[in-house]
Amino acid sequence: MEPTRDMTLPNGRVSSFATLDADEARTVGSQMFYGGGIHPAGRGRGFECRVVGTRIGGVSLGLVGFGTRVTIGFRNIESYGVSMPTLGPLEQRVGSHEFTATPDVASVYSPLDALEVDGWESPGDRLAHVRFDRSVLEGELSRMLGVDAVDEIRFPYLLDIRSGRGAEWMRLAHVLFGAVDGPGGLAGNTLFSTQLTSAVMTGLLLATDHQYREALESPSRPAAPAAVRRAAAFIDENAHRPIAVPDIAAAVGASVRTLARGFRDHLGTSPGAYLARARLDGAHRDLAAGRPENTSVSQVAADWGFFNLGRFAGRYRATFGVLPSQTLRAGL
Repeated sequence: MEPTRDMTLPNGRVSSFATLDADEARTVGSQMFYGGGIHPAGRGRGFECRVVGTRIGGVSLGLVGFGTRVTIGFRNIESYGVSMPTLGPLEQRVGSHEFTATPDVASVYSPLDALEVDGWESPGDRLAHVRFDRSVLEGELSRMLGVDAVDEIRFPYLLDIRSGRGAEWMRLAHVLFGAVDGPGGLAGNTLFSTQLTSAVMTGLLLATDHQYREALESPSRPAAPAAVRRAAAFIDENAHRPIAVPDIAAAVGASVRTLARGFRDHLGTSPGAYLARARLDGAHRDLAAGRPENTSVSQVAADWGFFNLGRFAGRYRATFGVLPSQTLRAGL
C-alpha cells in the first residue's frame, strides 16, 4: 500500500484530493483542516471523499464532500472556524449542546476539546469551511480594539447568513472562495489576499455576537485622566483575580478602545501590559516574602494568573533580572 502523500495546504495555491478510503480521508483531513475519525453510514457504500482547499496566511478554506452520510468526531480543535453546508443539514454536538447548520445558518466554532458532526445526507452535498488560526483571528481583534491581546473569543454556535450582517459576511466569504478558484487566482497575490482575509476576519467579528462585540461597536474617545487613574487603581486592587481588559473597562465605565487610548496617551502602555506588570509585581512580593519550605514558585505563579511556568520564569527574569527561584531562596 502506498503511503498517504503530504496534503498540507499550500499558501495561495489550490490543493485537491479524492479517495474512497475513510482512513486515508481522515489522515488527509487532519493535514488540511482538523483531525477526526470519519465513519461512513451504510458500511461505506457510495463513500468518496473529495476535498479542495487552500491556505492564505492564517486562513484556510475548502470544500469537502463524502458522497454519503458520514459522522466525524473531532478532538482538540485549537482554531476558529465557520462551516456552511451547501444542501442538507449538518447536525453538531459539543458536550450536551446540539445545534444544526444549514445553507441558511452557518455554524461558528471557537477552540473546542471535542466536536461531533453528522451530515452530508445528499450525495452531492459539500461543506464550505473557513478555518482561522487562533493567533491570527485574535490578533485581528486586538488590532481592532487597540489592545495588546484578547482572551479566547466565545462565539455563539450559529450565524444567520440569510440577512443582515451575516448575509454581508457570507458575500465576503464567497469572494474569498472565488479568489482561489483555479490556477492563477488572486489568492496568490499577497497584497490582495492579505487585505481580503483581513476583511473576512473583520466582518466575522462584527457580524457575530461575542464578549467583545459591544466594545467593537463603541466609539473610541480619549479617556479622561481620572478614568485612567481609576482603571489603574482597579488593576492594582484586583490583579490577583481572573480579570481581563473588558472587566477593567466595565469597572470604570469606558469602552475597551477608549481605555486603551487613554492608557497609551497618559501612561505610555496598554491596560493589558499594565495588568501583566501588576501581576508580576505581586508574584515578586510573594516570592520575596515566602520561605522555600512552605512556598513554591508554581503556586505563586498560579495565584497571580501565570499557568505556564516556563513563560512565567522568562517574563519574570526579563523584568527583575533574576529567576523566580532565586527570589524565593534569597529574597532578590
